[in-house]
Amino acid sequence: MSIAMGRSVCIGFLSVVLSIGYGRQKADKSDLSVPEIQFEKQQSDLIHAIRFHDAKTVEALMKQHIDPNFLYRDEPKDEFVSPLTEAIAERQLRIIALLFENGADPNFGVQKGLVPVAIAAWYDDLDTLKELIKRGANINATTTDGYTPLLMAASTARGVDLIRTLYAAGADVNVKSKNHGSNAIMLSAANLNPSAVDFFIEAGVDPCAKDAEGETAVDYTNVSILTPQQTRELVARREILRQLRKKCGSKAIVGKKGAA
Repeated sequence: MSIAMGRSVCIGFLSVVLSIGYGRQKADKSDLSVPEIQFEKQQSDLIHAIRFHDAKTVEALMKQHIDPNFLYRDEPKDEFVSPLTEAIAERQLRIIALLFENGADPNFGVQKGLVPVAIAAWYDDLDTLKELIKRGANINATTTDGYTPLLMAASTARGVDLIRTLYAAGADVNVKSKNHGSNAIMLSAANLNPSAVDFFIEAGVDPCAKDAEGETAVDYTNVSILTPQQTRELVARREILRQLRKKCGSKAIVGKKGAA
């Protein structure tokens, strides 16, 4: 994923973590028996209740003893989701609690790249992330594109609280994305989060590393096209470059794309 193609992992993350060619597609109801048709309808009703933030309907459906650990998609071309990932994406804490109370597995889908804790990290949702960790979520699980929850947090977090929580729980700070070789400092730099860059430097992540395309954190910092109105981005960029120059010397002044 090159700088020119808009490397920032922030764009289209859900397509990365949810585009998995596995699981249970919504079936053709003409091929199902009456009990199976009813089961399909319950699944569909549950997913749509979550999307409409309808906790009362979710609770009523849970009383019918629906197993919340299933994959669903509206059409064959759509990406698979689960009730838990939908509730996390919709930031519905009450519904998340209802799903957990009725047996939702925080690691359901992880082996295939559907990572609930990565979605919580993507949305910078600290409360849900803490709940997932408490319930045994695999914090070093990777999405189909090779991104861990920590790398997702580096891509989107506004501060470092969520990053610190993952680190304290044992997240690997030195991991790189499988396909692109991006480390946490590169992604934090693209996200213009100087406090995260500083945190990862102190945690031992190499600020001078290169990704699979030979690009450095300096190149990631330069992804953003800044305008005079983007004061926060400008200040953040200058702070990140200061940190990188301090650690890398002249190597950090010129990246693959030119001078910083």
